[in-house]
Amino acid sequence: MSDPMVASRVKHLIRLREQAVVASAVTDRERVLSKLRGWMDHAEPTDSVRLRAAELLGKSANLFATEVTVADQRGSTNVAEEIEAMLLAANEATQSVTDESAESVANGNEQLH
Repeated sequence: MSDPMVASRVKHLIRLREQAVVASAVTDRERVLSKLRGWMDHAEPTDSVRLRAAELLGKSANLFATEVTVADQRGSTNVAEEIEAMLLAANEATQSVTDESAESVANGNEQLH
């Protein structure tokens, strides 16, 4: 794919396919939840096959996932820099409060004299 037009078209088609997959999963999720709510209120003894189908559809849409994976792309250097910046900010805030307290104590002592 050395032709930029072809590469661009391929990327566009891949994005369209990914959007269709996401839209389908959302639609399936909505259908599963709708059916489960309906069966919760109006279940019949013969609905076990339908319930199993809804369960399988929900699993395929990852509706029952209990694990959440969070990927942090920051490197250790970036994290160290962020921590250092937070510590400096906290130190400056503490120093500011300490300076204000010392200033108000000094002003209070001057008013006493």
